[in-house]
Amino acid sequence: MKFQFRIFFAQVAISAFLLANGPARAFETAPHFDMTRDALSTEGFGETAIRVVQVSNWFNDLYEQDDRNAFSGHQSWNTKEGFFGNLLTLFRKENWSKALVDAAELLHFDSSNPIDSQIQAQTEWYRLARKTRELMRDCARRNDIEGMLVIMGMTLHALQDFYTHSNWIEPKGDRRVLGGSGPGWARIRTFGSHPTFFDVPEAERAKEDIYSQKLQPNSLPGNIKVGHGGQDTPSSGMNLASYGMNKDSLTRPYYEEAYTTAYIATRQWVQAMRSWVQNDAVWSRLQQFANTHGGELDHDQRGAFELSWHVGRWNGNEGVKSSIVDIGKAGIRYFDGRSKSFFRGKWETLAVEMVKAPVTNEPAVVPSSAQIAANTSFVVLRITRLHQFNEFIDIDPGKTANYYFDANIGGQMFRSCIINGHDTFTFPPPNAPITFIKAVPPGQTSVPIRLQLWDDDLFTSRDQADICPVKGRLELRFSYSPRTAQLSGDVSGIGTKKARGFDNDNHEITLRMQTMPVIPPPVGPNVLQVAPSIQLQKRP
Repeated sequence: MKFQFRIFFAQVAISAFLLANGPARAFETAPHFDMTRDALSTEGFGETAIRVVQVSNWFNDLYEQDDRNAFSGHQSWNTKEGFFGNLLTLFRKENWSKALVDAAELLHFDSSNPIDSQIQAQTEWYRLARKTRELMRDCARRNDIEGMLVIMGMTLHALQDFYTHSNWIEPKGDRRVLGGSGPGWARIRTFGSHPTFFDVPEAERAKEDIYSQKLQPNSLPGNIKVGHGGQDTPSSGMNLASYGMNKDSLTRPYYEEAYTTAYIATRQWVQAMRSWVQNDAVWSRLQQFANTHGGELDHDQRGAFELSWHVGRWNGNEGVKSSIVDIGKAGIRYFDGRSKSFFRGKWETLAVEMVKAPVTNEPAVVPSSAQIAANTSFVVLRITRLHQFNEFIDIDPGKTANYYFDANIGGQMFRSCIINGHDTFTFPPPNAPITFIKAVPPGQTSVPIRLQLWDDDLFTSRDQADICPVKGRLELRFSYSPRTAQLSGDVSGIGTKKARGFDNDNHEITLRMQTMPVIPPPVGPNVLQVAPSIQLQKRP
């Protein structure tokens, strides 16, 4: 079969994997990757260790969406996409086991494994903490450093999803948004502005109705408990089916609150794991891990990025899918003709073990996030408009551009979703401004920022657009003061600013910066009490 036709059929298969209409089942890949990198680098982890945790985090979603992936062996033949996808992979299927797929679904707090009460949430948190401690200690005894990093990634995915899929961060009594009410911890400030599950005493949690999905279509609008919803599901209106609770991407209400709380919870969980391992020498090896297993980690990292980015599941916005060719190439590169990577094989083994009941009911201690929160604030960069003045940068004559942004904020790299087929874009609803969030110490006086705009052309390599007012330089460079909100450099002043390139193929962008302070919870550990060691079952 000619390569072009293989690409087409691969596109169909991979389209069924992620492009099918339906809910996004987790924070999208960029938020998971970005907050994990930010948190782990602050906790002293090196580059390779962070990348192992990132891809292990992504495997939870990869295996959960088996019905959209023809390579899994679980995609139906009954649709056009399913027929061509199964035809393409007829002799290439990996045939994932039911135990493996069930494990991936249980390693979420979302629509595939809904929590409909505070008791269910607590039971699963207590089980997850004890089981994580058990497996981390076992891997440490066997010097299985890769296993420890994989456990870290898969459990951080579940932890981070709790804050995007449950009503934990919703304001109390806000029936106008999301159709439901949360405990409103941030508003009452009793437990700080970003309390995690473990920062709120059990007695106080018991007073609240905590859930991740509980749709009651016959309820009056004031009593609705909503379902998960889709990637760009409306957040309000009289049609109950249009409501959605998820905060998976920057297009969703309360995304930033969910992201920042999940970041704090991520560091809290990492510190808890260190206390459970009780071996500083092993922990140091974990932080300094540097074995990519012959480049297999690079393969997993590229696959996670390309499959998410090209199909529009990187970080929200409607209609941001890449070209058919690029989607197909991404699928072929990751699945076709390759055995599973070392890290994916390790994830498969440990995921099945992770969803089992722990051996003992010994309480697991999760330290308070008070110190983390006290030493954290967030800076937020939003890009609200872009405009191309000339078409010189477009290699395809008469065609609109496919733009994306690369940003370096305080030394951390970020990449936006694709803005597909627009020369001018103002992010109309249900889209949202490009948003990058970076944790910084509250006392930091200046955060250096570099911003690049790229055009990903269909038949050519990518081209960098000019957004810098300085002659001879394409990228924008400036600094931001979290304390004064002052910008300096290529853009200066306070508030919303525009930056326009110097050269003929110039572009103009509009951006604004914001500081989000954090109020810490009261100091003190929250000791998990002994609870029935019940394995959480998948619900129909």
